[in-house]
Amino acid sequence: MPRLSDYLASQAETPLVDQHQQQQNQPTALEVERAVARFAAQHERRVIDHGPRQYQQPDGSLSAGCPPASPYTLASRAVWRDLVSHCRTSGGDAHYARSGWSLRHFGLRGGVDHASHVAYLSAAGLAPEEGRDGRTLGLDLRAMDLMADPRHPFNDAGGGNPWHAVACACALFVATPRQWHDAGDEWLEGAALGSAAARAPTS
Repeated sequence: MPRLSDYLASQAETPLVDQHQQQQNQPTALEVERAVARFAAQHERRVIDHGPRQYQQPDGSLSAGCPPASPYTLASRAVWRDLVSHCRTSGGDAHYARSGWSLRHFGLRGGVDHASHVAYLSAAGLAPEEGRDGRTLGLDLRAMDLMADPRHPFNDAGGGNPWHAVACACALFVATPRQWHDAGDEWLEGAALGSAAARAPTS
């Protein structure tokens, strides 16, 4: 299981990727073709067993059309992208652990090219989250900081909005230095805000 301390250490060291190893980990065209066909067959069986994919719409109803992603969801993906990639390459993706590449994810060290990633997702009617440059598609930089985004309900202090007081209390809490426990073997010092250790408080 990936550990938070390992991720923080890897970020501090910022190791360079060995270009020869990265080329070795690239799948061949035949491997990509077979993986795409296999994923398409799995999706076809799923549709037969469970019906077409349904998405929850803003009004709570279900339909086949995928609604636009929340700008705050996209911002969260961008914030946690490095940590998620670390987990996927440290035991979180079984195929990556075996072969050094995975068509499910783009941007992993020694991973696959964007075109192959898109072809794989398209086999199941899915769309990529990142563009060819590795950036989150549709990202609105204003949504990166909820407390500074005037569009977010947290920041509406008028009309007796109860969420505004909650948001202020949460902002104060995560900005307070404290210790964070990591996988039972380390204590990490620092404020929660802007830190990868911000999501596991024990005190």
